[in-house]
Amino acid sequence: SDIETRRDAIVAQVMGQDSELLGYFEERRILPNRRITVLEKEKFGGSLKVRVSGKIQFVGLKAAQQVLVEQI
Repeated sequence: SDIETRRDAIVAQVMGQDSELLGYFEERRILPNRRITVLEKEKFGGSLKVRVSGKIQFVGLKAAQQVLVEQI
């Protein structure tokens, strides 16, 4: 969630051991070594609109905090 909007990044790590959360990321293709772009951030702790593998996804802030990225 700290990535700037319209900046590309690579997913470095998905943290946590919760199988439900990991499945959530897998469904959205938010996996290590994938390129991700934050398109919009909703204000006041809302969700992030991201592009992953050419598809637009919405990710809640709490979930997004479990993803470590490296800006490129």
